[in-house]
Amino acid sequence: MPTSGETLIDEVLRAHSMGTTGISVTQARVVLEELKNVLDTGIAGDIVEINNNTSMTPLFQSMLSAYGSTKKLCTHSPYPVPIAFVFFSDTAHESFAESLTNIYPRLSSNARICIHNYEKKAYKEFFHNIVENGMIITRCCVGMMIKA
Repeated sequence: MPTSGETLIDEVLRAHSMGTTGISVTQARVVLEELKNVLDTGIAGDIVEINNNTSMTPLFQSMLSAYGSTKKLCTHSPYPVPIAFVFFSDTAHESFAESLTNIYPRLSSNARICIHNYEKKAYKEFFHNIVENGMIITRCCVGMMIKA
């Protein structure tokens, strides 16, 4: 349980070493806040993580467990339908484009896509072109889209 004044996200971050994730604590907090929004609002679908070097899997599992969620965490294709939350990390632009093209039609309304190091990658043009009516936000080098 979180200590006095500590949130669930604080507890999850405290419980897991960030040294092996390849993502900063600040970036992990941004991603976990979006997952929490998905869990709090009951968006339909499962959770997908697509990564090369940055694994948030233990943190996602902790969040799902704390919520008593029945959502599944998928880390490879075939991807589920529907999807409520997707996290991309350190993915080559070509595999990102292919994965996003495959995943986007599976997203529920109000689903979130988070991309680690969004500012440093060549994702912006593709991401803006595929997102029909979604809203894109960038925080701490994490790009986040909410599907309309």
